Amino acid sequence: MISEHDLDEAIAECKGKRNPTASDCIKLSAFLQLKEKMFPEKAEQIPMPTQSYSYSAGNDSIQYSSESEFGRLVYGKEIGQILPFLDDLVETVKVVNPRLYNAFIAKIKAL
Repeated sequence: MISEHDLDEAIAECKGKRNPTASDCIKLSAFLQLKEKMFPEKAEQIPMPTQSYSYSAGNDSIQYSSESEFGRLVYGKEIGQILPFLDDLVETVKVVNPRLYNAFIAKIKAL
């Protein structure tokens, strides 16, 4: 039987990958879905962002303020450096978790 601890370790391992592949993303999605089904009261909830951002014309550096690893890593980087990675990630999510992708796209459209 798969334990919650086993799933937590597998999730942490996938999240800790520096350069995750599509296979890593598929595994992470599977582990998260298993945890949601097997332990619904403890499943990870996708956090709603409470961070702030700013962008001014003529300044191509990201001024996104967040305590997340992603937020810290992209702060000060040029937008053009980051967007191709985000585009790849979103396309992977589209394949791996269409429901999450559709929710994300709906939020972007609502901006």
